[in-house]
Amino acid sequence: MFSRRTTPSPQVSQLVAMGFPEPQARQALESTGNIESAIALLCSSPPAPSPASPSPAPAPAPTVVDLASGDPPHTHTSATSTSASRSQEDKDLALAMKLSMEPSSQQPPSRSASINKAAAAALNRATTTTKTAKNPSKSMSSSSSSAPSSLSTRNLPASISSIPVQPRLLRLSHRLSKSSLAVATLLKTLTTIQQNPTTPKYRRVDLSSAGFKRSLSGVPGSRDFLECVGFAASAQDPNILTLGLVDPALFYAALECLKSVTGTWPYAIDLSRRKWSAAVARMSRPSASLDSSRARLLASLPSEPAGLGASRVTARVGGGLTLQRSFAADDVVADVVRWLGACLDPALVEGFRKGTVVLLLKSKNPKEEVGGEERREDVEAMTLKTVGMWPATEVEVVSGEVWRIEQRRDVW
Repeated sequence: MFSRRTTPSPQVSQLVAMGFPEPQARQALESTGNIESAIALLCSSPPAPSPASPSPAPAPAPTVVDLASGDPPHTHTSATSTSASRSQEDKDLALAMKLSMEPSSQQPPSRSASINKAAAAALNRATTTTKTAKNPSKSMSSSSSSAPSSLSTRNLPASISSIPVQPRLLRLSHRLSKSSLAVATLLKTLTTIQQNPTTPKYRRVDLSSAGFKRSLSGVPGSRDFLECVGFAASAQDPNILTLGLVDPALFYAALECLKSVTGTWPYAIDLSRRKWSAAVARMSRPSASLDSSRARLLASLPSEPAGLGASRVTARVGGGLTLQRSFAADDVVADVVRWLGACLDPALVEGFRKGTVVLLLKSKNPKEEVGGEERREDVEAMTLKTVGMWPATEVEVVSGEVWRIEQRRDVW
């Protein structure tokens, strides 16, 4: 009886094309159910001889006679090693074909830690540049996000040194804003170093010099600010601060912080008071050209009274200068103004009329301007008792600019 020959399935044909016998291929597919597992099964089992084509008998191994010892001849058989080598080659070939037929499911090779860090830094710089272009006013908060780790924090208080460099610069700038001279000195110093980064003399600060003592010594935060931008005490002389490497980004951030406080109320009031103190110092100097004018004003003053009816007027002019004189209760404000002009500069009389010079009653809290909102011509004619300058008073003589800034403290 003859059996009808069945047409092999495509999977069997594929295994046969790979070199596997058809019976074994069909049996492996029936056992596993898929071609991948069938290939693995066929590769793991040793090849069996096909009944249709019996394998030839192995050739006899060569005979080797040991002439030296006279031993009987023996045969070297290598059939086992040859079969194992051929089986391994078949496995490797099948595995390679399997991998070539499967879709690629491998992930791209992972990047190293250094490449990831460099990519993150580049992304951070790109994001920072974009934010800076969109918000120029906030560039200070995005540029130079970290300062060199070698910055000295040896002499900084714990509450300051624990803060990152950029917020620390801004905090120190606000602390320095009460001294407009210190802010101006630091601005000039850092700008000069920024423009001449390779000049050694600009990267050196002498703490014992007269300039440092006049502008920065005793100002809270001044030395901390210098150390924050990289200055450090010299090993040879602790009174010398030296700057090694100039960090352009750090200097830019420091200058922006200092510039930001020049519009604050503490800076403005201190600057206006410094200007007034300098003007008072010029007015109090002896001047032959003003002697005649001072003498005329002094001669126009009423006589200085004595006794219980006298009012002692103390004038704090500025720059540590204090003037005192007695006036009667019915003397007028114009007499006090002429007295100040005779002691300092006759121009004060005209300055009081124009509002560039103001008299403040320090006995009031808050301080009040002498005469209040009245016109200056009317104030000059008021008696000391009427304006509250009797029986004794202390007045502060300031510029109109100082008084205007003091009035705007709550709304600055």
